[in-house]
Amino acid sequence: MKTLVGWLVLGSVIGGCAAPPPPQVPSDFEYQLPHRSTGETLRIETKDSTRTVMKKIPVGERQVYTASGRYVGKEVVYEAQPTEVPVHEWHVYQGDTEVDALSALHIARYAAFERAYQDERDRVQRDHARALEMYETEVKGAQTMKNVGLGMGIGGLAGMVGAGGLFLATRNDETPPVPTSVTGAVSLGFMALAIGGFYLRAKASREQAAAVIAAERLAASRMENKFQRFATEEHVRNAVGSPKPAAGAATAEASAPTVRLSATLDPSLATGIPNNEKLGPALIAIWTPEAYGMDGEKAHENFDRELLRSVLYFNNARGTMPKHEGNLVFYTDEASLRAVDGEGAKPEGMPAMKVLTLALATRVGVYVHHEGKASVFTVLDEERIKQLLLLATDKASGR
Repeated sequence: MKTLVGWLVLGSVIGGCAAPPPPQVPSDFEYQLPHRSTGETLRIETKDSTRTVMKKIPVGERQVYTASGRYVGKEVVYEAQPTEVPVHEWHVYQGDTEVDALSALHIARYAAFERAYQDERDRVQRDHARALEMYETEVKGAQTMKNVGLGMGIGGLAGMVGAGGLFLATRNDETPPVPTSVTGAVSLGFMALAIGGFYLRAKASREQAAAVIAAERLAASRMENKFQRFATEEHVRNAVGSPKPAAGAATAEASAPTVRLSATLDPSLATGIPNNEKLGPALIAIWTPEAYGMDGEKAHENFDRELLRSVLYFNNARGTMPKHEGNLVFYTDEASLRAVDGEGAKPEGMPAMKVLTLALATRVGVYVHHEGKASVFTVLDEERIKQLLLLATDKASGR
């Protein structure tokens, strides 16, 4: 009996009656930017040049036949030829030191980047707070249940041994002090208590282990680089600041224009052209304007015009609007969407004006993709969307 009790005590010590230590939150969870402010002026330097690349050029067509001589169609024959393409480079400096775009935005306290940075920081801090909350409630709560189960199990075993010993010692007596039927029933009752207690402890142990893993994962959360959409020349140029207006210029000219959403929501502006054939080439021309006999500025004007009167398509196969790196994903036409997402895609059109308004209201960017003879995409960020909406409202008001 003493030996059994000793083993039970040893088991309770090994099993542990105290909760695991709380999860440790890292002290350096913030995303580390390579450069900090030195007090020197930020500036952007740009350089435009050309370079020669090998580009596939269609040089003819070839008729295709099966082995039996049956005509099945045509295929385009391409030939790699050297082609000059424009190259635009830009760099941002703090004094004489080149810095990365995100560091420049942080140094300049660029509002859009700072909001995104703070949102990511808040997310991590919520994870850390949730980790400690899980420890105090779920982990410690499971430990309490483990201890209760252990107590029930040990008590049940002890009672079962005592009642069983009395039963064995008196079962042959003619007049036992306690009827053997009673001692037998009590022994079985204590056995059930022991089984229930150890089952409760095992169940609480599994729940505690899962809670510990979840809490440690949340506690280890760190800020991730979700800011690449801001690492563009346009964002950095806005952060660094445009040249000051000439002396005597009206201050109203320097102030940011107001986007009049009431005008942009006018249904007459959403004159969408489903599957229009001009938006894709207009998007390609942004990157290779010389192939279309125009300069870069003209190519952007053409894209803006076609975009504002087009319908864009998203894959509604899952009943939600898909995103890529935080941007709403749209395609210039249904064929582009199916080429990327497959025949199982469910294209749904939305007037581009509505897309831009939705993106601005929800403060996300718009990823516009075209897949055809060329595969190109562009990302419209918040500032670019405002410019497009202003362009549309200016046209609507006749200015």
